[in-house]
Amino acid sequence: MPRFGVINERRHRLHEVVRLSGINVTVDNDDMPLQIKVASLPSARLQVYFLENEELFKRKTLLHDEEDSWFADNDLRTVFLCKRRIRNC
Repeated sequence: MPRFGVINERRHRLHEVVRLSGINVTVDNDDMPLQIKVASLPSARLQVYFLENEELFKRKTLLHDEEDSWFADNDLRTVFLCKRRIRNC
């Protein structure tokens, strides 16, 4: 899942998965960096992987701003996320 800006890295003890990070995802001939971080939920015996890109997902709101206007780059953000998922299949 995307690591949106509302997900606190320290509180949820996210750490980088070095073997999966440091790659670029190409969208419209632009290479965009990707880091992958993981958090564990011991009570559920579950690990959650987060895709991190500062430019696309760092905002404190998910899909729209405080005035309920959709972000102009939501399509780019979705393509970035989908291309990464397809690459893992």
